[in-house]
Amino acid sequence: MRETKLCSRCGIVKPLNEFGIDRKKSLGVSTYCRICNRDKQRERRLLENPDWVLRTYKEIKKEVIEEHVQLSKELLKILGYDVNGEKSVHQQFMERHFT
Repeated sequence: MRETKLCSRCGIVKPLNEFGIDRKKSLGVSTYCRICNRDKQRERRLLENPDWVLRTYKEIKKEVIEEHVQLSKELLKILGYDVNGEKSVHQQFMERHFT
């Protein structure tokens, strides 16, 4: 079995382990090496959304944290707690009279 393959994008002969798995291909690896495949994905994302590159890790992390906080507040309301983490008036009443 062959140990190397020519990347159709960069034209460099590389070991098979530098290509992603693609069982549909005769050698079982993709047409492009992993580096070229990553670059191709970035180009596609940039064409679809030019602002994609401008977003930083901190911005994405901040959005994820804000979404998590919002979901946590909604869960607290469902469980009978006030948004600040205190028990709602209804929950206090139920505990006082029925426990």
